Amino acid sequence: PEVRLLGAARQLLEGLGFFEVITYSFQPDRLGSLLSGGETPAALRLANPLSEEQAMMRTSLLPGLLDALRRNTLKQAQDVRLFEISKVFEPRAGEDLPREEHCLAGLMYGAREEAAWNAARDPVNFFDLKGMVETLLEGLSIPEVAFTPEGLPEYLRYGARVFSGSRELGVLGELRPDIGDQLDLEGAIFGFNLNFAALCQASLPPRFTPLPRYPSVYRDMAMMLPEGVAAAQVTEALYAYGRPWLVDAVLFDVYVGDPVPPGKRSLAFRLSYRDPERTLTDDLVNPHHQALVAALAKDLGAELR
Repeated sequence: PEVRLLGAARQLLEGLGFFEVITYSFQPDRLGSLLSGGETPAALRLANPLSEEQAMMRTSLLPGLLDALRRNTLKQAQDVRLFEISKVFEPRAGEDLPREEHCLAGLMYGAREEAAWNAARDPVNFFDLKGMVETLLEGLSIPEVAFTPEGLPEYLRYGARVFSGSRELGVLGELRPDIGDQLDLEGAIFGFNLNFAALCQASLPPRFTPLPRYPSVYRDMAMMLPEGVAAAQVTEALYAYGRPWLVDAVLFDVYVGDPVPPGKRSLAFRLSYRDPERTLTDDLVNPHHQALVAALAKDLGAELR
């Protein structure tokens, strides 16, 4: 299964425009301290390294990827997407040998699309990165993917931790600006760092369902909610209260400002209802939809706009 997932991950990331790199397992102190604000991290050090550039075993794939990013920009590469699947070496107290972890990490830098007469040179942002990771996890058949902004590592300016159910998979987000400054890189750098062993444990065999025989019924719904309520929380509630007919809930608009009161925001969803055994009518869907709206109002404080 691990070999199958390795191939699938490489194929998915290459399809998303990433290039695979292979960096050294040995690193100099200058790379090891990139993510820790200048402090050299606890790491397994070589007793007799061949050079200062191979003084310690890496504890993360990101420093090597950052060095590869810097080398590419020196060769006039403006838009870079890199990934690596390899091992890191975490020291263990009282043990001579480190704990080896199989990881998958990647970086995005530069513009969203290549320069063209009909495309703007918009820089990549957090949502580009999050969409890439979501596509990767979906392709690896990882279920119940969720994101939370709490408990991020210090090298991220902002971002999210990634979970599959209760199992943590890794982190993603924008790296602190001072990390790019140390490498003479202008602009934001976005990265993800995933535990590949956790991905293998979370991945499920693909399951197939028949194509729908009956049409869907659609409802658009715009709600005002407290700003502290995450869109993912609303989506989870929609699926919970929309059973068994709700098959899709897509967020298509987020709005803050007049006439929405301060401290609130408007989230608009397109809902798709479908029954595999019959055609749904408005008489069936309307009471079901109204019950869903009432449940959201009670549990999340949602108000229809």
